[in-house]
Amino acid sequence: VVTKPTINVVGAQQACIGVVKEIAFNGNSAKEYTSATSFTELTTTYTWTNDNPAIGLPASGTGNISFTPTNTSNAPLIANISVFAQGATGCAATAINFSITINPDTKLALSSAVGTNAQEKCIDEAITNISYTVTNGTGATVTGLPAGLTGSYNAGVFTISGTATEAGTFNYTVTSTGACASSSATGVIKINSNVELSLTSASNTTAQAVNINTAITNVVYTSTNGATGA
Repeated sequence: VVTKPTINVVGAQQACIGVVKEIAFNGNSAKEYTSATSFTELTTTYTWTNDNPAIGLPASGTGNISFTPTNTSNAPLIANISVFAQGATGCAATAINFSITINPDTKLALSSAVGTNAQEKCIDEAITNISYTVTNGTGATVTGLPAGLTGSYNAGVFTISGTATEAGTFNYTVTSTGACASSSATGVIKINSNVELSLTSASNTTAQAVNINTAITNVVYTSTNGATGA
């Protein structure tokens, strides 16, 4: 009497492009009984079939699975795998089925107007919103923003908005998040300090009383932070 081998269930599998995927099969070996209590364990041979070789796995093979996934599309690529555990030659095999999904890498693309990722504003002046479309991802993060600006994700779009409260040149980086490899995009936001005007002549020059045809004492103001005139 020969029993059938068993094979442990394999759940649905997820994989990323270019990242080696390994799936091991195991279970209980078939037994060949020579009496009610005496038996020999038989070697189990695993064979499998794959209905979608486009994922980078051959259409059939033996033993455990190990392959480098491929997916040239922008959508998840799914393959259905059937595995058979064979004990004694000529006896029935045990089978299981599962799927392998190859997820595409995430992608970022500027979706607001061209040039919005390179802005120059003043402190306390709202920037034009900067938006990025996130494809095949679950969100995004941003680093390098000045105080007062934030990034938020909603329905496949990551948006940078707000009003900066510090001056300087800020090179920012947006990075997508998702199940597989991320992508990034960069930009620059320059925030200028507000123009300031200060009295540099004597304090009493701002309130003078003089006779007609008599010159006043010059009243002098100095402008800073890039002022071009007054």
